Amino acid sequence: MVSHHGGSTGWLHQSCLIDILWTTGILGIHLACCVAGMVFWGLYSWGRVVQVVKRCRVKVCGITSVADAQMVCAAGVDAIGLVFYEKSSRNVTIEQAAEICTALPPFVSAVGLFLDAPETFVNEVLDAVPLDVLQFHGSETPEYCNHFRRPYIKGLGMKGVTGDNFRELANQYPTAQGLAGGLSPDNVAKAICTTQVYAVDVSSGVESAPGGIKDNAMIAAFMDEVHQANQMLQAELHRESRL
Repeated sequence: MVSHHGGSTGWLHQSCLIDILWTTGILGIHLACCVAGMVFWGLYSWGRVVQVVKRCRVKVCGITSVADAQMVCAAGVDAIGLVFYEKSSRNVTIEQAAEICTALPPFVSAVGLFLDAPETFVNEVLDAVPLDVLQFHGSETPEYCNHFRRPYIKGLGMKGVTGDNFRELANQYPTAQGLAGGLSPDNVAKAICTTQVYAVDVSSGVESAPGGIKDNAMIAAFMDEVHQANQMLQAELHRESRL
């Protein structure tokens, strides 16, 4: 699960609920599209919840270069993720991250991912990199996460979630929902239509080489599938509104 706190800037700063199934290779979660990962949920300080998805947002995580950042932004993503975890093949230095953020266009959020990082390191990153949102994936406490005075999401692993009980589980949390883990152009449309999540988060599913190298054709195909899923959801909402 994830607790998201804070303001109203960028793709994660919406008054709606985000459950993200994160791909870590540690825990498995199976939806109808066989997505594996962890569940996140975002809690917004003003407490309003929008449960009807009008457009599924997209975050591409594990960006490692200005070129890849510009490529995914040109494709229409809402946010990019920068990994600050040395054991990850997608880890970036503070200098790399600052350069990438400088190249981002307006209205694209920069999300920084940390795992049990010392507070001094997170502060060092924040001093040099204009991150919009922090994302914590370890054993961080609420006190730790709130210390940085930034909007954040907090991930907790969950087991045994299926397509049948995902919506029931999600409804237990007054937050918005997103999806990640095992996503690719082959399954993202089905994943969105099955779960009707607010956002999807992809990394390895759009990579052509190790180390976080993104593939232009795979990004384009992924975004096209998201667009088609959005059109299907819009059509369904329109039909329901006429009943």
